[in-house]
Amino acid sequence: MTAHAAGTQAGPGIRLSALLRERLADLAHAWPVELAADGRFAPSVPMPEAERFVDAVAAAATGSLEPLAVLAGADLAERGGMAGRLDVVLSALDALRRCVLRLDPGNNGSQPDLAAVFAAVGRGLAARAVSEPTGPAGHLEPANADPFGTTPIGVTLHELRRPLTIVSSYGQLLAAGTLGELPDRAATAVNALCGATETMLRLVQALSAVNRLEDPAELPAFRELEVAALVGVALDEVSTEIQLGAVQPVVELEDGLRVKGDDEWLVVALTNLIENAVKHSPEGGTVEVHARRDVGTVRITVRDHGPGFPVRDTDRLFDKYFRSAAERDHGIAGTGLGLFIVRTVADRHHGEVHARLPEGGGAEFELALPLA
Repeated sequence: MTAHAAGTQAGPGIRLSALLRERLADLAHAWPVELAADGRFAPSVPMPEAERFVDAVAAAATGSLEPLAVLAGADLAERGGMAGRLDVVLSALDALRRCVLRLDPGNNGSQPDLAAVFAAVGRGLAARAVSEPTGPAGHLEPANADPFGTTPIGVTLHELRRPLTIVSSYGQLLAAGTLGELPDRAATAVNALCGATETMLRLVQALSAVNRLEDPAELPAFRELEVAALVGVALDEVSTEIQLGAVQPVVELEDGLRVKGDDEWLVVALTNLIENAVKHSPEGGTVEVHARRDVGTVRITVRDHGPGFPVRDTDRLFDKYFRSAAERDHGIAGTGLGLFIVRTVADRHHGEVHARLPEGGGAEFELALPLA
C-alpha cells in the first residue's frame, strides 16, 4: 500500500529522485539550514545523516518507501516508534521540499508535480506509521523502552496518541500548503484544528508521564548527572514555545553542580517548570533559570515575570489537576498536571519543590535535589 502511495506520480517521481541524487551535496548542506528554523530539531545535522535522509527520500519518490520508514523510526523518531514523532518526520520532509524548490526554481513548470510527489511520500509515511504498531522495522520494542508504560492505561494512551498524531500531521501538511493552497476560511479552520489537536496531544503526553511516575514498577535509574546538561536539554525541549512567546531565557548556573538521578525524569521536571514559566510570561519578557549549591543540596529555580498566582493557591499548586481560577480567567492553557509531575519527580529523587511570589512580581518555582 505505502509503496504505491509514492509511486502514483511515476514521471514526476523519477524526475524528483534524479534531481535529489544529482543535487545531493547541495541539498545535504541546505536541508539542515532549513531545519534550523524549526525548534524541534538539533542546531545541526551531520552531513552523513543529511545525505542518508535525502537519499531515502529519493528512493521513496520512485515507490521504495522502506529506507525512509526505517530512517524515520531509527534516527529521526524518539522512543515510541515512527508514529510517535510522525509530525517531526513530516516537517523534515517538508523542509527538504522547500530546499528542492528553491535550488531548482526553473524546472520547466514541473514544480507542482514535484510538490505532489512530496505530498504522496508524506501520505505513504503516515499510512505506514498507522499500519505498524510495533515500530518502524516490525520489531517489538522492549517494555521498558515504551514512554507510555505497560499498564492498561498506558497502552490505552499509546493507542490514543497514534490517531491524534496522524490528525496533527495531516493538519500541519494542510496548513503549510504542502497538499495545495487553501481558501482563507479553510486555512483558519485547519489552524484551529491543529491547535486543538496539539492541546490533546499534550494532555495525552502529560497523562502518560503521570501514569509512569505512579507505577511502582517504574523505578528511576540513578546516576551522576551534570545540572548544566539537564537544563540545556530542557531548554531545547521548549525552544519552540520560547520562540513563539518571544521570551528571552536568562540562565545562571553555578559551575560544577551534579546530582544523582534519572536524566529522563529530571529533564521532564525541568521542562515542565520552564514551559510553565514561558506560558505565564508576557511577550518579550524573560524567564530566569538559576542553580546553586546549598548545604548538600542543589537548588534549581525557574522564575517568570508574569502576573504570579493568588497567595491562597500556594499550597495547592502542585496538586494533581489543580488549576487556579486566575489561570483560567486569563485563558492560559494547561492540564493541571505539569507541576504535579514536577513534585512527583522530586519525591522520587528524595527532593523537594517550593513555590514563591518574589519581590518585583512574577512567580518562582524551585526544585531542590540532593547534591551528588
